[in-house]
Amino acid sequence: MGLQFIYFVSFLSCVTLLLFFFHDLRIKNFRGPFVSLIVFLWFFSYLTGQLALSLNLALSTDFIIKIRYSSSFYTLIFVGILLVYITEGTRAARNLILVSIGAQFMIVVMQIFVHHLAYPLLPTEYHSAALAIFNPSYFRIFISIISAIAGLFFAVFFYQFLVNNIKNLPNGILLFLSLIVSMLLDSFIFVAGTRWGSFASTFSSHIIFKTLIVSFITIPLSFYLNRFQRIGHLSLNRGSLDIFRMLASLEEDLEQANKELREYALNLEKNVKERTQHLIKANIKLEQEIKLRETTEDKLKVAISKLEYLANTDALTGLYNRKYLEEVINIITAQSKRTGLTYGVLMLDIDHFKSVNDTYGHDVGDNVIRILAQTLKEKTRNSDICIRYGGEEFVILLYNCDLNYINQIAQNIRHGFMNKKIPAATTIIQKTVSIGTAIFPTNYNDLMKCIKYADLALYEAKETGRNKVVPFNETL
Repeated sequence: MGLQFIYFVSFLSCVTLLLFFFHDLRIKNFRGPFVSLIVFLWFFSYLTGQLALSLNLALSTDFIIKIRYSSSFYTLIFVGILLVYITEGTRAARNLILVSIGAQFMIVVMQIFVHHLAYPLLPTEYHSAALAIFNPSYFRIFISIISAIAGLFFAVFFYQFLVNNIKNLPNGILLFLSLIVSMLLDSFIFVAGTRWGSFASTFSSHIIFKTLIVSFITIPLSFYLNRFQRIGHLSLNRGSLDIFRMLASLEEDLEQANKELREYALNLEKNVKERTQHLIKANIKLEQEIKLRETTEDKLKVAISKLEYLANTDALTGLYNRKYLEEVINIITAQSKRTGLTYGVLMLDIDHFKSVNDTYGHDVGDNVIRILAQTLKEKTRNSDICIRYGGEEFVILLYNCDLNYINQIAQNIRHGFMNKKIPAATTIIQKTVSIGTAIFPTNYNDLMKCIKYADLALYEAKETGRNKVVPFNETL
């Protein structure tokens, strides 16, 4: 046991010194050897664990401590990550933890490959060795990865917590506490997940031999960091790490903010009174401006509404004008295409209207036009559109109708206007209308074209005797 103990201590010391040497190279921008050593330690920890290499340290005849080689190398990995965190900061430590996780997954892939693919190809004499080293226990592997990830991150954060909250302890003790607590957390997760039946005895053994290993490694680690402090690579005073510099800066910012708040509080009452008076005056002025604006906006809305009405309405009849027709043509066309609705198109003209103006004057002529407009309103629906197209010509767009309905409305208008008695000087006159009809989009899918077709039908009505309704057909 004596030679084994000397060999173990010597080997662990050499690997520890090699870790410090490679870390010194890393500080000088030679990062590769240090990262390679961390990966090597993961594989070496796995190999010695699979082979169950250990050292039995007999403190008495009844009390024997089993020190595992794998746990020793595992502890050195934690030491390496803490070194990187202390000397380089959070981001570098996080990257090294990710390298460690990658190494573990490489070990898993190696186990699966050798056991399931390469094992059948090995000579028979190598089978027992391959099973001892590469026989995978997937649940055990999963628990090992989870405990390692938890332990690595906890070591970094717990060390940071100790530095933040314990001001008087030497850095070596803080390193010892962060390493031992994180290693015991790792052991707790691993033993609870893989050896629950013997949890108490196994975990007790882990506590003892990991405490010994951490104690052994913490001493040279403290000297190594003190050397860095002496040669100027690192100042380990509180607040020197990148995260602590941020915290110190934050404390300074908070102190400055508190100072400004205290100064502001001294003048707060005066400022509040001045601003209150200013706000009262501004509020009174704002209310006056709002009332004035509301009044102006109401008047403007009424004026705009009147302008829109006048722009789209014929002054003599109160019907829509030709401008309005031009605006709604696209709307009606789109609605018809979307819904499949048809529109009846009527073109009306007062028969012999010029003789009314010549005989009785334009006042009577205007009255005739007004009476025809009133007749159109009486004989059509609210959904229909009546338009004074120009002079004594009118256009009517009948919503959602067929040919029979179009003819019925046209005849109702013709008869209704023919029966109107119109005062003219000292006499009463009666007038008639001629009407041409078309249907959109049945006759054509262009509404303006259908209005022209209705105009052709109107021309036919006038040419064949007037006072009649003529529907459009292809012969016109």
